[in-house]
Amino acid sequence: MLLTDIVYKYFIHSISIVHSFVVYSLFSFFLFNIAELPAASPKENQIKVAYLYQFTQFVEWPSSVFESAQSNFQLCVLGSSLFDRQLKLLKGRKHDSHPIVVRYPKTKKDVQGCHLLYFGKMDAQREAAILNQYKNTPLLTVSSEADFAKHGGTIGFVIINDRVRLEINRVMARDANVKLSAKLLEVGIIVKGASLRGPSS
Repeated sequence: MLLTDIVYKYFIHSISIVHSFVVYSLFSFFLFNIAELPAASPKENQIKVAYLYQFTQFVEWPSSVFESAQSNFQLCVLGSSLFDRQLKLLKGRKHDSHPIVVRYPKTKKDVQGCHLLYFGKMDAQREAAILNQYKNTPLLTVSSEADFAKHGGTIGFVIINDRVRLEINRVMARDANVKLSAKLLEVGIIVKGASLRGPSS
């Protein structure tokens, strides 16, 4: 069996997406990097990292958030995550003309300047405080925490029938002034709700 056939079957089995733009984009991403993927990495984490990359391609940020056409696009990871090694695959990739760099802020203040913020494992009150502080800034927030998109986040990873799906809160995206493409919205589950998990102070 050809390598391309193996990779394609991997995608069809691992992620339930019928829309060709995502299948093709994710397929191309992994085909390009298949030799670099750590053998012991869970498929779920590989798919989530591929999604994070796709968000940089199918979400539009205001041009004012970049100092110049060559300024870095900052993909930030806050808290404990399980796919730090896979994130290294994003080296050399771009959002438009902006090189993607992965950064690990430690405090609320450090989040300033991030364009995409992934929330790993952390205290619910700390998560709520950060979401509240940056809710009206051009920041796309993403997490695997349960009901993230229903509690102040923009996109939440959820597992449905053993497959990674997306919950999307369009209100949070609108308030953050980030534009989600129609194609991205098509493959997501639209949810409502803007209540934070805990005190915002």
